[in-house]
Amino acid sequence: MAREPDGGGLHGPDRPRHASPAARGAGPESAGTRGAAYTPPPPAEGPAAPGGPARSGRWWIGVALGLALVGGFLYRDQLGLGSAPTPAAVQVAPRTIGLGAADIDLVATELAKRLIAEGELPPPPPSPAPAMTGSAPADAVPAGGAPATTAPAAQPQVATPGPGNPEPAPVVHRPRPAPDAPAPATPAPAPAAETEQAVRQVLAQAPAEVRQQIAEGRTVIYSLHVLDDVVEDGDVVEVFVNGASHGRVLLTSAGQDLLVPLPAGSTAQVHVVAMEDGGGGVTFGVTTSMGEIRSSVMAVGQSDDWSVSIQ
Repeated sequence: MAREPDGGGLHGPDRPRHASPAARGAGPESAGTRGAAYTPPPPAEGPAAPGGPARSGRWWIGVALGLALVGGFLYRDQLGLGSAPTPAAVQVAPRTIGLGAADIDLVATELAKRLIAEGELPPPPPSPAPAMTGSAPADAVPAGGAPATTAPAAQPQVATPGPGNPEPAPVVHRPRPAPDAPAPATPAPAPAAETEQAVRQVLAQAPAEVRQQIAEGRTVIYSLHVLDDVVEDGDVVEVFVNGASHGRVLLTSAGQDLLVPLPAGSTAQVHVVAMEDGGGGVTFGVTTSMGEIRSSVMAVGQSDDWSVSIQ
């Protein structure tokens, strides 16, 4: 075999050998082996060198999860992820129903005026005297001889519903228009005999001052249409107006008109007490030309209240 020319230097085992190049990615190369312009690459992500901080190769996953959590917290209401908001306190306004000119029973009012003028009525019931607070006479002198101090003025007590009137309430059954018929300007007249009986009952319950107001035209007789607004099953209620009982009403699905004397331009307080339950609770409704009111389902002894604004 031909032998290559000898380039000089040592041969054989005495020849110096350079270190084998490092495997790619196994470690950094020195800048001296690549020239002065060479810049070593940044260290690969992975376990940190001895003495350096540890870094995760999936750090961006943690960042994304953090951003998602922050966004979900900020927009939890829009995304429906938050808890249900606490409802604001509900302010329940007093229920009010109106009475207008269309609710005046002109026939009953004129009949009441005639009966008062004729004087064919039982004596009026005594007006409820306001309860007076106890006070000593102004000129009373106590045992010690010192004059008594002036007592504060007596304050009338508001009348509250009593045990109730066991008599039936003054009601009339008048023809009701068809549901699709236009509303009449005035209520249809009830049978004459039933109207006179109801008016006499109204006047028998009316104190002397109310009779005088009816005679002078300052008070008229209105009609409130009352009914069982769920199922006609024998419910009975007692109706109080301004603390005075107007009697008991057997509620029906067709309803009946309760006659009540009231002065125009005022407000009345209506208090309805459940007296008898035909089954499933007492349900009571009232309608006028200006609206309607329905009670909740009442047990015997429970009551419902509202105001009547009289135009």
